[in-house]
Amino acid sequence: MISNYFIKKINLLESWLESSKGLLIKLPLRIGGYFILIMFMMISNMGALIRWPFAAMKRQLSPASIHNATNEPLDVNSVTLQELIDTDNKVLVDFWAEWCGPCVMMKSTIQKLAEEQTDSFTVAKVNTVSNPGFAREYGVKGLPTFILFDGGMEVSRHAGALSYRELLEFSGISD
Repeated sequence: MISNYFIKKINLLESWLESSKGLLIKLPLRIGGYFILIMFMMISNMGALIRWPFAAMKRQLSPASIHNATNEPLDVNSVTLQELIDTDNKVLVDFWAEWCGPCVMMKSTIQKLAEEQTDSFTVAKVNTVSNPGFAREYGVKGLPTFILFDGGMEVSRHAGALSYRELLEFSGISD
């Protein structure tokens, strides 16, 4: 997937920028790296903003079912999310919004994860535009944010886009 490739490269660039702090000789490279990161975020968010009204209109015309007959991520509300978290199973919750570029890029990755890891954990998606109280309740400060629950307790949390392999590692699954 092309979005996985870009997310992996952007995460590598971000790691390099963090590790090269304080090195004056690499300052021009760091400035260029930050420029690339900013441009990437602007372009991905512009794409999401252009897509947003069409996705909202589509959702209004055909509301999605909460029940998961196919191995797709569950689109949840407050009642079903709490029910999912309170189970003894692992639950990976993706907090996202239609206007968030990295969230839109992660859509196929989350879909693939839900399809391939049905035995390991349940994948749930929370649209923070439709459910604004969730961001406050779970302390979500940036999008996308992934929270892994196990046995009703929060195990780990990550804010920002991840590649499929990084998402597997975050979830405690070895590839």
